[in-house]
Amino acid sequence: MTTTPDPERLISEFKHGQCYPMAVALSRTLGWEIGALIVDLDHRGVENGFWPHPVHAYVISPDGRFLDAGGFSDEATLKEDFLDTTKRKFSNPRFERFPDVESFLTTLRHFEEGHWDGASYDPELYATFDYSHGWRYQKFLDEIYPRAIEAIEVLGLEEMANERIMSM
Repeated sequence: MTTTPDPERLISEFKHGQCYPMAVALSRTLGWEIGALIVDLDHRGVENGFWPHPVHAYVISPDGRFLDAGGFSDEATLKEDFLDTTKRKFSNPRFERFPDVESFLTTLRHFEEGHWDGASYDPELYATFDYSHGWRYQKFLDEIYPRAIEAIEVLGLEEMANERIMSM
């Protein structure tokens, strides 16, 4: 017997901890750009003392609204949800856009490998790095992605996105 996952639980899981695979699944489903709220976390041992970290990932609708497992939101809401309650020391909060899934995944790899120079996504620079040995997020993405596709259906996110487009 197959049970339908609890929508509230799916929203919680895919907004907090599994937002990267959800953003990838939404981008592939809708064809929208991926966005990320990125901060520099306090990180001892790093040259400047801070390490970039994507706090939350989502897709960006044609009218500029952000869509994640919880529905549509905006910059102010994401800052409130993800920055105002954290106890971690961070600086330089910013919203970045990635034109496609590969640029987002490449940026995650780039952050993990420590090839960060403080610039935004640069496809020419990132193309020079060798990730053939794999990276830690790949297994996570591979395992969670099918659940993200299921969550899109259960939460009605594709329908929500289509309704928004039709109302524009």
